[in-house]
Amino acid sequence: ADMTGPAVLLVSADPWLRASLSEVLSAPGSPAGRVTAVAEASTAVDRTAASAVAVFDTAGADTPVAAWCAQVARAGSGPVLVLHDVADVDLLSACLEAGAAGFQTKDLSVAELGAAIEAVRRGEMVVPGNMLGSLLGSLIKRRRRDGQAEERYATLTRREREVLSAIAANEDAAAIARRLVISPQTARTHIQNVLGKLDVHSRLEAANFAHQHGYDTSPRKRAG
Repeated sequence: ADMTGPAVLLVSADPWLRASLSEVLSAPGSPAGRVTAVAEASTAVDRTAASAVAVFDTAGADTPVAAWCAQVARAGSGPVLVLHDVADVDLLSACLEAGAAGFQTKDLSVAELGAAIEAVRRGEMVVPGNMLGSLLGSLIKRRRRDGQAEERYATLTRREREVLSAIAANEDAAAIARRLVISPQTARTHIQNVLGKLDVHSRLEAANFAHQHGYDTSPRKRAG
């Protein structure tokens, strides 16, 4: 489909919402421009374009919204405005981190939606005013957690960091021993040292720690 020029790609599993928003956003004088509406988010990434604003309705979507935003960002397409039923700060934070340009709840008016679309098209970030305080608090907490994670990771030796990378790849002691050319007992000792220094109680928790904070690749790969 030709997506050049000002346009909106409306992604919604709700046929009523697709029809009604397409009608009002396509009305003469609307700042939204030409509207293309699709039902399935999983196939909609291919319909996005750098010149189009994608409006993503989270209700009934066949793809998690944050993952979809990340796909659109990787494709180099235009901004994404997320529509959600309620003010969910965790979802807001996840969407923004994944590359979304805006987040709005569905209680906004058509005029407010049009203004939000125009704002993200101009490169602005759009967040409901009543969510800004909670968003800021969430970001501060996350930064604090990330700082604590960095402090714990910094206590690991180079070998222990390699062991953590292997744990994140779901390798057991035997596989780690083969990878690092050490004995299984030495591998188990390294694993216990990693768990202790990270203050976690299992390899699963250690793997989650690595994935959440970006420590799931080897130190050599990160350095390169």
